[in-house]
Amino acid sequence: MFDSQPVLAQVMDAHLVICKDEMTQSVDAGLFQERLWAMSHYNFGITLTSEQIDRIRWHLYPEMRISTKQLSFFDDEREETLQTAIPKVLKVMDLQQEQLARHIGEGHRVIHGVAGSGKTLILAYRCEHLAQANQSVLVLCFNVALTSQLRSLTAAKGLSELVTVRHFHGWCIDVLKRYRLPRPDNRRYRGKEYIRQLEQAVITAVEAGHIPKGQYGAVMVDEGHDFAPEWLKLVAQMVNPSTDSLLLLYDDAQNLYSKRASRQFSFKRLGIKAQGRTTILKLNYRNTAQVLMLAYEFAKEIMPPTLRADDDIPPLVVPDRAGRDGPIPELIKCANYKAEIAYIAQRAKELQERVNTWHEMAIIYRAK
Repeated sequence: MFDSQPVLAQVMDAHLVICKDEMTQSVDAGLFQERLWAMSHYNFGITLTSEQIDRIRWHLYPEMRISTKQLSFFDDEREETLQTAIPKVLKVMDLQQEQLARHIGEGHRVIHGVAGSGKTLILAYRCEHLAQANQSVLVLCFNVALTSQLRSLTAAKGLSELVTVRHFHGWCIDVLKRYRLPRPDNRRYRGKEYIRQLEQAVITAVEAGHIPKGQYGAVMVDEGHDFAPEWLKLVAQMVNPSTDSLLLLYDDAQNLYSKRASRQFSFKRLGIKAQGRTTILKLNYRNTAQVLMLAYEFAKEIMPPTLRADDDIPPLVVPDRAGRDGPIPELIKCANYKAEIAYIAQRAKELQERVNTWHEMAIIYRAK
């Protein structure tokens, strides 16, 4: 039998080569590690810090970057330096998020994440990964603005042919049109009643077989806490059984559009097989630790965490830390309503003079 070792030794040193038959499960892990280290003659010196590793990851994987455009409402040199200079701490997804995005696996998956934990970023990367595998992907949201943002993000990555991004009710209209099914009469039904009739028309058509199930290789739902249980049940039926790829991103603390008391339901009863395949993200990247602490002081009495051993029921997850520091928020008490309006207007004007923009400011008011 021909021995390849002498021939190989003429090309490169034998200790620099590990062959396939030397990488089996039976090989001792310690000895294999020693062989790997022996292959390198370079002394790497001091171990990289976490910050240095994040800098390298920030450059290697642009899709893992987390953008933060938040400016301080107050004159804070430290905050402005973070925004204009090369930041000391680069905003990248942490290793848990990166592993989720790259190796989330098949089947039904649920990610419970606090606000600003990078759930949407994980979804965007997952879309790209599945599109590269030539799978058709449906991404659904409730919020129209978020839908537009996600659609722009997938279009910029050249994924529009395989990835469909729609808000839920827009998708309902799409499928009724596609299968030439009647839509509710908007002269007869108005407002919320029209929406309810639209939802029911699609649900009924799917149950009757007029709209086929399993149309998409993968289905993803962002901000799933805004979906009614019957919507989630409908969406789960759109996943092709051969791939069975469903990703649901959820945070019941952000449930803006319905009463929390009505949100107690079982994923399993909706056809979402999530038990044993749920992940919880508690790190908030969006806010500074100081802002997060203040916000939670207001919210904690009405938003107690509801983590359960049974991961089939949506929990209410509370953030345990933030990804960055910043100035301490100021609570300003004015003499009267007129003085309050004047103060806010003056502050907004000062900020506009610093950054020359109006459209990135928001003033939050308690009533319409």
